[in-house]
Amino acid sequence: MKVDMSKVIDKYYSEGIFELALTTVWNGSGDDDLEIMQDLGLKFRTILYERHSPENEMAVFKFEDFEFVPTEDFDFLDSSFMLFVEEHIEFFRDFVRDMDSCFLT
Repeated sequence: MKVDMSKVIDKYYSEGIFELALTTVWNGSGDDDLEIMQDLGLKFRTILYERHSPENEMAVFKFEDFEFVPTEDFDFLDSSFMLFVEEHIEFFRDFVRDMDSCFLT
């Protein structure tokens, strides 16, 4: 799903892509991260494996929208994110170019 990146930038960053670039200075996290991710059609996700003795069984959980949820199937992070990057490659190229102009003298 291709997203209109300029609308998302305008909605959350009053100073535009420059303000987004500045968020990398403090690790980029903010109170509206979940809303931004949802507007982009993305989810916060990670995976947790637990080994249970004595059977040595493995339990798998995915971390989705700030909670661990048991799962049998996990779409690895890189595949979903890379599809997003491929669909929005021009935005990422512009972003890198704009970051260079923000931080290089």
